[in-house]
Amino acid sequence: MKDSKSTKLKKRIEQKNTKHSAFFAVLVAIAAICISPLFMLYSAKYDPISREEAATFSGEFESYKESNYSKYDSVLYFKDGHYFYVSLACESKEFIKSMKSLEKGTVLDILVNPNNDCIIEIKKDSDELLNFETAQKAIDSENNGYFIIGIICCVSGIGLIAITLLEHSHKKASRPSRRCA
Repeated sequence: MKDSKSTKLKKRIEQKNTKHSAFFAVLVAIAAICISPLFMLYSAKYDPISREEAATFSGEFESYKESNYSKYDSVLYFKDGHYFYVSLACESKEFIKSMKSLEKGTVLDILVNPNNDCIIEIKKDSDELLNFETAQKAIDSENNGYFIIGIICCVSGIGLIAITLLEHSHKKASRPSRRCA
């Protein structure tokens, strides 16, 4: 008699744990599905634009602050207080060297992506410090990863919900009926 009570208790605890794990799985799946558009939208913010869509700016160079962290862009400051970001994807050793060697007051002509304030071209007189096409490709390839992460989150969430529902329906079908004869 004691064995049957402990068996029933074990089954009850197992059913309760199964319900909690199914709830947690669905909760995680919903969170993944909800987060996925954020990654996709962030990625879209850095999509390449045409030269005509770019904002132009000309100003006197003040300073260049190179990023010390892999997640923050570097910043180009102008004497009039304007500043724009340079994506880490665009920073080659030659580019950083040329930016550090610029003298204050040098007039720079830049093109900026208005969607994200990132510089996509820098010219000094007739010298090109940052090429438009090269910058666009570098930024686009770096940010394609965010779009892929968004897709993976969404597909994983949908898959997790499907697996949880299948497990739940399989367990429900394999349970003996509680109906009285």
